[in-house]
Amino acid sequence: MKIYMIADLFLLGGRAGGNYPCIVIGKQPNPVPAFWEQLISLLDNFTVPALCSPETLDRLLAAMLSRVKPSPFIIGCTIKVPGINGPTGGVLGNPGFPAAPARGRLERMGDGWKILAFSGGPGLAYKDRSGGGYFPVITGANSGGGGGKEMLLDLARHACSQGVEQFLGLTDGTGCPAGEGGSAIIQYGRDYCLWALDEIDC
Repeated sequence: MKIYMIADLFLLGGRAGGNYPCIVIGKQPNPVPAFWEQLISLLDNFTVPALCSPETLDRLLAAMLSRVKPSPFIIGCTIKVPGINGPTGGVLGNPGFPAAPARGRLERMGDGWKILAFSGGPGLAYKDRSGGGYFPVITGANSGGGGGKEMLLDLARHACSQGVEQFLGLTDGTGCPAGEGGSAIIQYGRDYCLWALDEIDC
């Protein structure tokens, strides 16, 4: 597994149990060594049943992420599991709240943070004190269809232009057309890091 951080935003990429490529993103104000150890252990032991629906895969991911301690402020994961229809395999949220299906509705988390997640992707979390944070880049043409690296990069650029201070985003990693799924980005000010599942080799 490899880890990349910008301030207290992180990307962790590698392979979960079953050799599935995955990327975990989040905001962890206190990333003590035990946090990374537990997160990597949970990923190493992640299993998917032989018959798994898209909804079950997302529920399994959310349940796994809710067990990470110390609990991050925000955490999400995109994963590629062959043989499951999609788009699926992407979750993002606050582990202190019950998991809920993505419905494209804005959720306010406090301290200026908001989450916006669409069924089929993308999932976005961002800190916006200006009251903006409207994302016209997400339309019926690209919400619910993966979108991959280019869509996330467009969303991050738009966020930066609107004065968004911190931004996290991911797309579903399972059952998406080639080149359109399984990406994650973190952005703090103008600094960002963007990874895709098809680039994970560790």
